[in-house]
Amino acid sequence: MITNKNIGHSFPPELRDFYEAYVEFTVADEKGKTLYKSGFIKPNGHLDEKSHSYKTWLVFSNGKLNDLHHIWETRVVAHNLQIQSGRSDVARYKFTIPNSLNGQIKLTAKLKYRRFTRVFSDYSLKKSVDLPIVTMATSERVLNIGENQPQPVDPKAMPDWRRWNNYGIALFDQRQFSQSANAFDEVISVNNEYKAFAHTNKALALIEVNGWQEAEKLINKSLELDEKNMRALFQRGRIHRVRSRLAQAEADFKKVLESFPRDRLTLQQLGELAKIKSDTIPAAERKNQLKVAQDYYEQILKIDPEDIGAHYNLMIIYQKWECVRKLKRS
Repeated sequence: MITNKNIGHSFPPELRDFYEAYVEFTVADEKGKTLYKSGFIKPNGHLDEKSHSYKTWLVFSNGKLNDLHHIWETRVVAHNLQIQSGRSDVARYKFTIPNSLNGQIKLTAKLKYRRFTRVFSDYSLKKSVDLPIVTMATSERVLNIGENQPQPVDPKAMPDWRRWNNYGIALFDQRQFSQSANAFDEVISVNNEYKAFAHTNKALALIEVNGWQEAEKLINKSLELDEKNMRALFQRGRIHRVRSRLAQAEADFKKVLESFPRDRLTLQQLGELAKIKSDTIPAAERKNQLKVAQDYYEQILKIDPEDIGAHYNLMIIYQKWECVRKLKRS
């Protein structure tokens, strides 16, 4: 499991199409003989194609890989693996231990980073150069072949509840929502201080598989544990909206906005509610209600003038008003 912590941006940062970050994973016996390896630099300087790497794959209009950073000619992004700040990823490996092997095996995982891919460095420098490779993190485990007895907990190790939580987040980002919910159950069972957040995390996983009813129970439990948990309150507002309890949804979102007045997602939800309400009232009152929605979207644009969702929703409002001048601007 790879976690992005203590930095304020994704890993790798932008321009992932020609940066190179990957996991080097090796399995070795007691004598140091390599039994399995993934994520290594080949003799020609290129990265092992089967490595677990963090990269953006750009594609030309003819379907060929755009690996020279000609971003102006990109037709589509075929793949984009990254770890956002505070989130995690899971890399999975499968290897065979020889039947004749006894003793122990050593598993080593290293997160490595090279500034440019070999393809791009050869292209830009017009010659092959072995750029430095930085090891950003390392983890090792030694396992007995056969039965393994429980070992004392390393006091420096990450606590179990946090490992389970990071694992649940990684599974969520890989869209394995049921398994993610199960991981958050482990967090709930072992940590009291984080239970409110864990209930919310599990609710988010269940929402993705349309489990709104069970998710609502979890969110209510989270708010019982911590009534000031704005993250849970926001999700309760979402649930109210989906279940057509619009007044309750609006009340929850307004409470969140009091604590986070620059939160664009909350402003967007309130704008959407105002639009929905405009369709349920007499035509004579509709324009005033649409002005309420307009105000929320304009607040978003004061925070981010390029917010596409806000511009799109203002376009819809202007269509309803038949305001051609403002419609063209949006």
